[in-house]
Amino acid sequence: MATSVSFTYDQLIAALGTWLEEGAAEFTGDLPTLVKMGESRLATDLNFEIFDVVVTGALTSGQFVQAIKPLNWQGTRSLHLRDSGGGGLRRYLERRSYEWCLDFEPDESATAEPQYYAEFTDTEFFMVPAADATYAFELRQIQSPESLAPANQDTWLGTNAGDILLYACLVASEEWLKSDQGEIATWKSSYGEILTSRRLELRRQWRADYSPVLEAARTIGVV
Repeated sequence: MATSVSFTYDQLIAALGTWLEEGAAEFTGDLPTLVKMGESRLATDLNFEIFDVVVTGALTSGQFVQAIKPLNWQGTRSLHLRDSGGGGLRRYLERRSYEWCLDFEPDESATAEPQYYAEFTDTEFFMVPAADATYAFELRQIQSPESLAPANQDTWLGTNAGDILLYACLVASEEWLKSDQGEIATWKSSYGEILTSRRLELRRQWRADYSPVLEAARTIGVV
């Protein structure tokens, strides 16, 4: 299995300065922004569930619109309901469009246990039917991994995916640097090629390959 190059924050900053061959003071000040842009791109492309977090709370009864998204919400992986207080079996809510939910429950006075939800705003879900009780919820939300910084030298991406992170940052430099277009094209190509193989390797690394348990050996009786 190929191994990734690891970078601390300082090492990545130094590598970017070398690759981009830019020494101007104003460019040096942009390097931390490049790192954040590269991390954001890579986290989105990897789309690993290990970075997700579970947020819990309670619905407000009698309402279609539920303002339960946390301030740092970046996307919904799944949404489950439980009984009031958090007990009972988890019930998966299916995601639908807002218009579909309106058609499913046109009666604004009807209440029952919600079955479907739609993304409504950056802080709210639209649920149907309107909740007839204060059900507990478990929201698994997509979240960006921890970022590299001067006071945070080591992160999961820097340690486990440093090679693709470097190329992600180099590709991000196209946003405002007058880099050679041939180099930009090469960086994009390298990023795409490495991402494909490394994503599979990293998934196996944290998931572990599935190996079915073999049936225990049995003694065959002698006739």
